Amino acid sequence: MEAIEARKTTNRIISQRTKNTVNNRHNKQRDSGGFERKIMTEDQRRMKDEAANLKKKLADRNSLASAVQLKVKMIMNKITPENYKSCRKQIEDIMIENSYNSEVVMTIGQTIFKKACIEKKYTSMYSELCVDLTKTGRIRNLNFRM
Repeated sequence: MEAIEARKTTNRIISQRTKNTVNNRHNKQRDSGGFERKIMTEDQRRMKDEAANLKKKLADRNSLASAVQLKVKMIMNKITPENYKSCRKQIEDIMIENSYNSEVVMTIGQTIFKKACIEKKYTSMYSELCVDLTKTGRIRNLNFRM
């Protein structure tokens, strides 16, 4: 009895696969170049659009972070104890431009940390810069830990 039920189930699965294969053949059309293209269902189209939107958001986020990183690196290359206040103000302006976006602030902190690791001579100035930046604006509770 169980063997008969197993055969029926197997036959039902095979039959369904055959129908799906036939349906897949019929869900294709030829475009103007003669290439065969599969017709997308509404769910497939929606999922594809969502994936494209997520890719775009990720690309925008990465481009923002890299643009901020480049600006901060340029400022960090110019910073000295004599022009510290003006460079700090420029970095604060970058944070204000981006509405204290947490990713931007973290990018700034990481850039300063990397620069401090490379230039041991100015480590105290870079740590003072981090402290000053956390005291300004809306990032008092944020720390620059990586």
